[in-house]
Amino acid sequence: MRSSPGKSGLREKQIVFKEELSIGAIDGDENYIFHQPFDLKVDNQGNIYILDSGNFRIQKFDRNGKYISSIGRKGQGPGEFLNCQDLDLDRDANLWIFDPENNRISCFTPEGKYANSIKLEFPPRSGAIDSENNIYVYEQYKSKLIHKYDTSGKFVYSFMDEIEFEPKRAEPHVNGLGRIAVHDDKIFLSMIYPYTIYVFNKQGELLKKMSIKAPYSKPPFISPEGVVITNFLITGLSISPNGTIFNKATFIEIPKNWKEKIGEITSHLFDNSFIDVFDSAGSHLFHYKSPGLTWSCCFDMRGYFYAIEEDAKGFFKVVKYSITFK
Repeated sequence: MRSSPGKSGLREKQIVFKEELSIGAIDGDENYIFHQPFDLKVDNQGNIYILDSGNFRIQKFDRNGKYISSIGRKGQGPGEFLNCQDLDLDRDANLWIFDPENNRISCFTPEGKYANSIKLEFPPRSGAIDSENNIYVYEQYKSKLIHKYDTSGKFVYSFMDEIEFEPKRAEPHVNGLGRIAVHDDKIFLSMIYPYTIYVFNKQGELLKKMSIKAPYSKPPFISPEGVVITNFLITGLSISPNGTIFNKATFIEIPKNWKEKIGEITSHLFDNSFIDVFDSAGSHLFHYKSPGLTWSCCFDMRGYFYAIEEDAKGFFKVVKYSITFK
């Protein structure tokens, strides 16, 4: 897969993806059949963890794509979770899953055994973990967007003010549809309006902002009835070992007769999916379309890129790529 040059001013730049591994099946062994996978992570041994949200489980595979085990199950008890969209690994390869419907973050050992949970006063939709196992939760709560906890679950502090946007009815969407990541103990938060990546240190101090003024970053769609509909989503944020930033998003074309077309809109959610690439200094390198890539993406410690993909028939798979910049 080769990128198409974008409008970033670096038209000679391209990115080439070479498929190295694919995990997923249409039928057969149910351990390889995914339903609405939302996130994935890779540990230092190359084991791959896929948050198979629609099946309420985390599927663990080895570096060669061989199934190892299933972690978790549907429910509200210990070791159970509901509709989750985000997970992360700490420095000890423990797996943390952010469970908004149960208002908690649950921890599993590398072997998949339930360890403990951190109960919160708000739904933790997504989060990330630094090298000291501090947990950063991204969620709109008490006028802040990022909330830091230590590994024992003790609250440390909150930072990043909510973003105000007109009309006011769009405000919850503006503050709730970003993505968070940690790299080299810096916290990255990607937001939609305005399209910006914010970078903080572990003390919550803003280090820099990376903004893009682009035609695909438009204000929310406001229907003739006055209904506000978010038409720009951040679907993945990941940083490579050398600091290259991949920000994955999708733009949704919403027609005036949106009520009649809602099913069609949903089924074509990722037709205009794309990735913006930044260097480690925060300079925008290029923008390219990536239809078929759905939620989330990640890098492993060797620099391989992993993405969740869906074809026209609704078949999900996770693909590992080597990446070459040209």
